[in-house]
Amino acid sequence: MLINDKKSLRILYSSIRKGIDAKTKEESDRRIITFLVNTDEFVNCEKILVYVSFGSEIKTDGLIDYSLKLNKEVCVPVWNNGQMEFFKINNRNELSKNINGILIPDNRKCEKSDNSENCLCIVPGLSFDKFGNRLGFGGGYYDRFLFANPGITSIALCYDRCFCGKVLPHEAHDIQIKTTITETSLIRSENINGL
Repeated sequence: MLINDKKSLRILYSSIRKGIDAKTKEESDRRIITFLVNTDEFVNCEKILVYVSFGSEIKTDGLIDYSLKLNKEVCVPVWNNGQMEFFKINNRNELSKNINGILIPDNRKCEKSDNSENCLCIVPGLSFDKFGNRLGFGGGYYDRFLFANPGITSIALCYDRCFCGKVLPHEAHDIQIKTTITETSLIRSENINGL
C-alpha cells in the first residue's frame, strides 16, 4: 500500500528512525558527519547554521565542536512566534534546554546571525527524496527560513533507511534541499520539474 499523506509518513519514518539500535546509530551518525565535513560546501563555508540534535535525530554535537575548532561561525536556531532565527554560539555550554527539552542559545545573550553569504544550513528531517523534498515535523520553519534566505546553501542529513525511494508529498511553498547526505551517499537533488 502506498502511503502518500504526510501525517502517516511522519509516523512511519519516525518509527523507523527510533528503531535504529544505539550502536548502529552511533556509527551511522559518525559516517554522515564525516561525509559532511569533507564536502566542498562545508570546507568552504565561513558560517554554519546547525540544529542541536534531539531524540533520534542525527547527532550534531561533534559537528558543532569541530566547526568551532575550525573557527567557523556556528549559529543555532531559536523559534519565536512562528519564525526561526539563528544565534551565534562560542561553545555548547551557551545552550540551555527550552520547555520541550531542546537545547537552544539564550537569545538575550547571544548575537543574532545576519544570514550572510558563504553560509551553510544543515537541515533536519524525517525523510528526503531524490528531488530534495523534505518531510519534517510540520512546522514549516525551515521552508520559511530558506525561502527568505535563498543565497544560503542547504544540506540535509538523513539515514539510508529513511531516504524515500518515491516522491514525498510536497506543496508549492515547500523548499527543496539541494543535497542530502546519508551514511553511504551524497545525493544531489534532481529537478523535480522534470517529472
